[in-house]
Amino acid sequence: MNSDGSDQIQLTFDPLNKDQVPDWSPDGSRIAYSADLPDGSAQIFVMDADGSGVVQLTSDQAVNFAPAWSPDGTQIAFVKEEPNGTRDVWVMDVEGPDAHRLAAGAGPQYAPAWQPRGKRVP
Repeated sequence: MNSDGSDQIQLTFDPLNKDQVPDWSPDGSRIAYSADLPDGSAQIFVMDADGSGVVQLTSDQAVNFAPAWSPDGTQIAFVKEEPNGTRDVWVMDVEGPDAHRLAAGAGPQYAPAWQPRGKRVP
């Protein structure tokens, strides 16, 4: 929508409102978000700013949420909650499925954010 609230466009159509925590790419062309799936997992998706071109980036049994774009738009940090309840911050390339853990066992993780230069996720 416009900054004044006009011209709103619905981009997702989940009847149970399980698409959540959107984050705009730095160039404004794409949106990352998490979505709860019927199997009890939650996965990270990316779509074009107009709602087209939806791509699922994660696909495991964990609850993946709170995606955060890197300042250069090449990576997404997110929280992964394993079935045993542990939560860690992970990062993945936007164009590939490879993800790796950034922070393990540092206490509960809820919403990663990149430093402005994109070198760290505090």
